[in-house]
Amino acid sequence: MALSIRNMAVIALLSMLAGPVSARPVTRDAQAPAKAKKTQKKQEKTRKRPEKSKLKAVLKAPDSVMLGTPFTLTIRVTHPKGYKVFLDRHPNLSPLILLRAKPRKKSVQGNTVTETFSYVCFAPRLGDMEVKNIEVPYTTDQDVPLIKTLDYKFSVRGELGNVTEVHLKPLGKLHPVWVQNRPLKTGLIVGAAALLAAILGALAFAYYRRWREAHRPPPPPVPAHITALKRLKRLEEKYPPQPENAKVIAFETSEILRWYLGRMLGFAGAEMTTWEVMQNLQGKDLGRVTPVQVEEFLGFTDMVKFADFTPGPAEIAQMPRSVREMIQKVQQRYDEISRPADTTA
Repeated sequence: MALSIRNMAVIALLSMLAGPVSARPVTRDAQAPAKAKKTQKKQEKTRKRPEKSKLKAVLKAPDSVMLGTPFTLTIRVTHPKGYKVFLDRHPNLSPLILLRAKPRKKSVQGNTVTETFSYVCFAPRLGDMEVKNIEVPYTTDQDVPLIKTLDYKFSVRGELGNVTEVHLKPLGKLHPVWVQNRPLKTGLIVGAAALLAAILGALAFAYYRRWREAHRPPPPPVPAHITALKRLKRLEEKYPPQPENAKVIAFETSEILRWYLGRMLGFAGAEMTTWEVMQNLQGKDLGRVTPVQVEEFLGFTDMVKFADFTPGPAEIAQMPRSVREMIQKVQQRYDEISRPADTTA
């Protein structure tokens, strides 16, 4: 009995000792992930936080400037690689007046990048002035923090005696300023000269055409027999040999024959009577055509024209054919006369 009580006491003591020892590892294992997360977040914040000591923005400018004289104000930003600096080309430099911004300059030395921003400006009045710190934004992985330059204090001096403050005079009455536009003036002069030359050229060409038309030699005359034969052809095409067309055909054939004989023999046959034409044919060479044939044909047409004589269709159709035959025979004779003699024999 005493042994069992002793054994029970030993077991209880061992269980009491084993309880806290077994609980400690469980508590440590449960708290380990939470501590690891806190450590990781702290490392991320440390990694994302920019190195302030390596980010600098320094403003450089003269301590004393002349009134109205331009000078250069320089902002030099130094930062590690991987950062981007954004600075406006027209920052607020009040009370200075900004004239222009120079191109940005960038240099790299190791892991350090130096960017230089230069601005040309001038002071508008005398006295001590101060340009408040200028904000320079730059980028990191997530946010856009700012760094600032120090205040720039300077004095403005001038050559105006004891005047301590000068203000710009207000604008008076504005007057238009005429600026000569040389390209436009040259273009207008050249265009006007070209237009004048074109007008003069057109007038000269028109005058030349008129002069050439006036001095152009007349075309060679069409031979009389060709004109007479064409008139006969048109007459036959226009007026068929019908009794109602007898007078017209008689008038036309008579006039064509008179006109042809007059052209060939040198008299106004179209304006003469039959008797006058026959008087001019006396002693003339008509080839194989006799004056009797001419007189018979002209007398026949005079009967149709003036005596109300109406021939039959065959006689009407024969009138143009008779005139054509006489013209061809007379022309053949004159072609033989005008042909040069053959001397080869």
